[in-house]
Amino acid sequence: MSISLINRTNKTIVFGAIHLEFLDTGNCRALSCTAYEIHLGQIPAVAAYFGKTGQPLKPEHPERPPLNWAPGQTIVVRFSDYMAEIGETLAAYMPVTALTKVAIHIGPFFFEDGMRWNPGSYSLPDPEHHGKFKYLPDNYFPGRRGHNSPPGYNQ
Repeated sequence: MSISLINRTNKTIVFGAIHLEFLDTGNCRALSCTAYEIHLGQIPAVAAYFGKTGQPLKPEHPERPPLNWAPGQTIVVRFSDYMAEIGETLAAYMPVTALTKVAIHIGPFFFEDGMRWNPGSYSLPDPEHHGKFKYLPDNYFPGRRGHNSPPGYNQ
């Protein structure tokens, strides 16, 4: 399985997270379920702080370059590239080949200047409080709001 994502903004994205919930192992509400998170790229240094303590985050994979996902560009994420890790995550529950239901959630995504998009909101790092963010107005969008919107998208 793979998914395609388009950068609809006018800013370069350097980090993104895709959260996979395996619904065959629970419904993720009443029953906990197994999950795996794919991290693409690197969180920029200006935003790479733990929110509760303000301490710097250590990169999970410092050898990985930033994502460099340019405005208007589409990326394809192939889950097969992460099958070994997904299989390890599921090992105690079921074989990965037996999966039938997966919920996919995206975000957060970080831009090269440290701006963060978490579904529903944009925010900027607070330079006075490491790990904290200042939320932008609800109607903020970095670029032309309707550009590359999916068909039927209600702006």
